[in-house]
Amino acid sequence: GLTGVNVQGVVEWDDLITNINRGNYTQRFQNAFELGIRGVGLRVGDNDGYPILRCSNRVLLVDGGRVVVYGLILELQEIVVPWQGTGIAEWDKTQYARTWLMKNLLSGGLGELGSTATDLGADCAEVFELGWRRANN
Repeated sequence: GLTGVNVQGVVEWDDLITNINRGNYTQRFQNAFELGIRGVGLRVGDNDGYPILRCSNRVLLVDGGRVVVYGLILELQEIVVPWQGTGIAEWDKTQYARTWLMKNLLSGGLGELGSTATDLGADCAEVFELGWRRANN
């Protein structure tokens, strides 16, 4: 069974968003996602042979800049061909295949943007936990 994952929290940002610091938002999103995965009981690795669990958060402005749309893609990529060579990092040549995928679309007001990073990161972890437990129980 799955005992650990390499967690990746990725944020794609609309250049029209200038009222929030992208780096701070991304860090809060990544931290909440990783903390949530640790809370599930999975080990969080660092390119050490675990599958990749990636949550991508695309943040866009719509409706003349009054509404923020969040597109979330949560995916698990498992190793299908491990790298056996030397001289190059193992994770650099290992081949992965997506084995699980979830997409979601959310919206909110521009004023809520700063508080959503932590919530969305935690939501990604929770959605994975529910899907993972459903598939393994």
